[in-house]
Amino acid sequence: PDEAGFQSATLDAAKSVRTAETNEFVEEPAEFAGASESIGDSIPVGFGSRFLALLIDFVVVVFCLVALEAFGGLDLMDNFLLPWLGYHLVFWMWRGTTLGGIALGLKIERMNGEELTFGVVLVRALASIISFVCLGFGFFWASWDADRQSWHDKIAGTVIVRVPKGVSLI
Repeated sequence: PDEAGFQSATLDAAKSVRTAETNEFVEEPAEFAGASESIGDSIPVGFGSRFLALLIDFVVVVFCLVALEAFGGLDLMDNFLLPWLGYHLVFWMWRGTTLGGIALGLKIERMNGEELTFGVVLVRALASIISFVCLGFGFFWASWDADRQSWHDKIAGTVIVRVPKGVSLI
């Protein structure tokens, strides 16, 4: 690996990007083309990876709610928003990601590099409602935003990144 942590062989089809640590330009492998600056060793992701993680999370939450209703007598499906937000708040505070994020190697990081706090996580969760009620436009925003941030990421000062291979999210 070279100084930027990338294999030299992958630099042939690369583009130049600025690193977060040194603010210097380094070559970025073609596999990360389209992402803006890296956050540490992590690369911000757009809508596609986020959506796949969301689908996994949706299946997990619905499965748990159906099981609770069938075996525990709890009827939580009528108010899906509270369990959905609760699931995200718990996982974001615990690991900075959800089960879908763990499966895809995605994690929430603050733009300033500080640790996630409950306040930041709560603001991000509540702001995601704004991203949703505007016909989902706030979620799609991460597809073309230079920093790969959705509206709720911008409001909370966060970004979702793909962690380097070998970094455990569990």
